[in-house]
Amino acid sequence: MAKGIIMIKDNKIYLTPNDYFSLEQTNLSNAQLGFSKKKDIYFEIEFEKENRKLIVRIMNYKSEEKSRFDRQQVKSEISFIEFTNLDREQIDEFIVSGYLDKLPLKKDAPKITRLENKFNPLKEEIIRKPYIRSNFISQVFPKKVMDLSPRTKTREEKFDFPFKDADFNLGFVSFHKKFIWHEEPIHFRIENAYIRNEFDHIKNYFPKVFNGKSNFKVNACITFEDDVIKKVEAKSIEIEQINETVIDNIKVNRINNLSSVPSFHRIDKSLFTADEIFSNFVENENNVFSQSEKDIVDSILDYKKNIRNKKQLLYLSAERQSLKNKIRFTLKPFGFVFLIEGESMFHYCWELLDTHATYLWSFRKDENDLLLQYNRIEKTINTIRNNGGRIKYKKSYRTKEIDTDLLFYHIEHKKENSDSNDDFLEWVQKLKEKLI
Repeated sequence: MAKGIIMIKDNKIYLTPNDYFSLEQTNLSNAQLGFSKKKDIYFEIEFEKENRKLIVRIMNYKSEEKSRFDRQQVKSEISFIEFTNLDREQIDEFIVSGYLDKLPLKKDAPKITRLENKFNPLKEEIIRKPYIRSNFISQVFPKKVMDLSPRTKTREEKFDFPFKDADFNLGFVSFHKKFIWHEEPIHFRIENAYIRNEFDHIKNYFPKVFNGKSNFKVNACITFEDDVIKKVEAKSIEIEQINETVIDNIKVNRINNLSSVPSFHRIDKSLFTADEIFSNFVENENNVFSQSEKDIVDSILDYKKNIRNKKQLLYLSAERQSLKNKIRFTLKPFGFVFLIEGESMFHYCWELLDTHATYLWSFRKDENDLLLQYNRIEKTINTIRNNGGRIKYKKSYRTKEIDTDLLFYHIEHKKENSDSNDDFLEWVQKLKEKLI
């Protein structure tokens, strides 16, 4: 037989610090026991499992191995505990009230239902009464009355649950959890009016908001009537803290993570709108918060520090981007493609994040050709990405080895985050000269 430790506290039988059984879930229930509450009781046991029943034999009634108990784990489902061969004299020390004659006592326990008196020739018979420490109980309740009303009891549980396994719905979070003391998983629901169905797509971000914790803590109370669950209540500090501020933090995290997004499998795809970039970034995530291209640019510029071309990006996104079309994004490397409308030409300006040069391609101005022109720019960016980078591209363009049908310029940024506007204004002037 296997060996272990059990703890008795508040008339509950604990197999681990978190897993316990009520006396009604053991064969001690008929004895109506009340254990002493002066201190926790530890018994050293031998046990074996028979279906879902744990058969227990107490070997030591005064165990001191508390640390061993703290390390125990329950590895299979148990629904009932059966105690065998209790020692009357030793168990009596821990009992405040109860019926000892209804306990599963050792076979060799002394009998007191009939006593022999060697001085009494009539061998007077003494009938054993129920063992009750308080005479008051036997006087007030001299007879056992059958109670047909439902027996109501509650059970409290504290546990952690992964954000990734919870379901986010309109106004609440729900999930199922299995316990060893119940056959079926129990359904829990935690209310929060701020929660929306769409949050289910971005629940992997919540651990980042709550200091890297992948689980949220749950305090639950389950109410039973005759062992049937009638009510389940649950609360969670983390779930209740989800509000507009938390969601704003997630919005920022999602955008800031775009600059480190892994490469996509489609090598022919380089330019993305906001909707496209979010739908490809994480599977099934989509643009949950309907964030625009301008939202992405502004968030990155607000939260990233020491961006050397921040002034250029602000100027291009706020003052030069055409209202007829959307900003596009490149991911590897991360950057922005702005559409600038001149008098006679459309100009596509590729500005990478935190870099030192602006790339500009110009096309004949024809709104019917915008899609074709984006496709042509995308093809060129694919070529740069897959064939040696921007420096090699500039050299190949100068020697007319590539893109001879395109009008291409590049404009340098001279200094990083200069306090003087001179360098920035010089860059603006050079850009304007090309925007015909």
